[in-house]
Amino acid sequence: MAAIDNTQNPAMEREGALTRFLRATEIDSRMLGMLGALLVIWVGFDLASAIVRGGDGLLGGTFLTPRNLWILLVQTSSIAVMTTGMVLWFVSRTLRETMFRPTEVSTHAVEHDTPHTL
Repeated sequence: MAAIDNTQNPAMEREGALTRFLRATEIDSRMLGMLGALLVIWVGFDLASAIVRGGDGLLGGTFLTPRNLWILLVQTSSIAVMTTGMVLWFVSRTLRETMFRPTEVSTHAVEHDTPHTL
């Protein structure tokens, strides 16, 4: 692999180490923001549960316990499988409609200004 030559672009010389790391690994900063927001929400739930009833979680609450995190993982995985299936179904349906739709019918409907039904 060829090394990147920073002498041509002075802006790249001023980049910080974190920016260079994110650019090199192609990690999306929006994804990191969403993960950070999720972490803040989890910590908020754990602190709120610590205030309300105490517990033995990571921050003193009952939300970030190993058992609760396992339950969240199991529930999230079933939703992820269903979501993936729905996305694949939508994509395959869209591909099927665009690949096998006769073009004569669609141009005929546009030329004669009639509604097109399949």
